[in-house]
Amino acid sequence: MQTLGIAGLAVLAILAIAALANPAQAKQLIASMANLSSVYDGFISRLAFTDGVTPQLVKAIIAQESGFDPDAINPEKSFSLDGTPYGQSNPAGRAALRTYIKKFGNPPPGINPSIGLGQIRLTTGRSELGIQLAALLFDPLTNLQATAKHLAFIFRQGIVLDTIDAYNVGVSGLKSGRRNLVYQKRVAGFVAKFAKDFF
Repeated sequence: MQTLGIAGLAVLAILAIAALANPAQAKQLIASMANLSSVYDGFISRLAFTDGVTPQLVKAIIAQESGFDPDAINPEKSFSLDGTPYGQSNPAGRAALRTYIKKFGNPPPGINPSIGLGQIRLTTGRSELGIQLAALLFDPLTNLQATAKHLAFIFRQGIVLDTIDAYNVGVSGLKSGRRNLVYQKRVAGFVAKFAKDFF
């Protein structure tokens, strides 16, 4: 039997906080996700425990970030590509940016999108994980490895209870007081939902 460790205890603490804050909403969120599943469970389990994080947390982050879509991309801001302006949430712009990155390996200068299952940014991939090409983040296994390693990096920074916030707003954002409680509650709900998938 595997132990929870610090990461598992952090997940349980986060779930308890979310449930105390709004038990009805937490219960509704978990019930609404009853049919959500992932074909990546085997990889998630191996990678998460290798990096010292719980697979439930990795799977929950992926569910929240991309809905298990390995081609998910979020440009994070409005941008222009080949002279055509796109809004941040423009589906055509996202498709054009995805195609550009897959063709050329990286986004154009000034664009730092979140990519793949765990919505990893290229700057995070480069600085923490040694990933030099954004196109590699569309590969599900590479992105799962990056997600687990990024969560482990957050834990190594001494951030335990605020791990979910740190994943969303960044370690420096968290240290400067930024929070995303809605995001935190959604991920906590996914963690509870996925508890049975790995034990």
